[in-house]
Amino acid sequence: MKLFAMMLMLFVISLPLLATEETAAPATPTATAEAVTPAVPAPATPAAPATPAVETPAAPVTPAATPVAQPAETPAAPTLQIPAIPVAPVAPASDKLCKVNVNTATEEQLAKILSKTAAKKIVAYRVKKGNFAKLEDLKPLVGVRKYDSLVNYLAIDDNDKEIRIKASRLTKFDLSTLGVADADAVKVVKEIKKTQKDKKEFSIEMLEKDFPAVAEKIKGYLVP
Repeated sequence: MKLFAMMLMLFVISLPLLATEETAAPATPTATAEAVTPAVPAPATPAAPATPAVETPAAPVTPAATPVAQPAETPAAPTLQIPAIPVAPVAPASDKLCKVNVNTATEEQLAKILSKTAAKKIVAYRVKKGNFAKLEDLKPLVGVRKYDSLVNYLAIDDNDKEIRIKASRLTKFDLSTLGVADADAVKVVKEIKKTQKDKKEFSIEMLEKDFPAVAEKIKGYLVP
């Protein structure tokens, strides 16, 4: 016990001294309990060998095609535009009969309506005396009866071309000349004579009523 009291006293007495020493002397760094272990560098992991780059062979370069020189185009020759020439309309051919001009018709044309003998006489007359001045001059050449049946189909002037016949004066010759069948022509003439016997005049209306086909065929030549 006495020993403990003595040690305590020594400790108390030494406190001021210790305090003075601590003030005068610089503090010495106290080593940490744990010794600082110097860092040992970790062994370097050997780098993986670099994979050699595989070079992809470049695509072969196709040499550019050498342009083939094209032959120069020859310019087309200009097309000539020829203006259309207006053509006068052609009148349709007519089957209608016209009078024969005895002063200009040929022997062949006259023979179509007259006999060949009469046609020759007419041409000979023109050569010797010139053109006919009137139709009546034909009577000595063709005969009176023939002249009466042909007078409706003859002319001395080109301005007189249309054939005009009265229905009441139609003859078998007229009807045949105008293209009516012989059998029909006989019937029509018979009816005309019957009408005249009854002291009536055969008209276009009668012809159209009794013989419509004949009337249709010759109506362009008839006059009232």
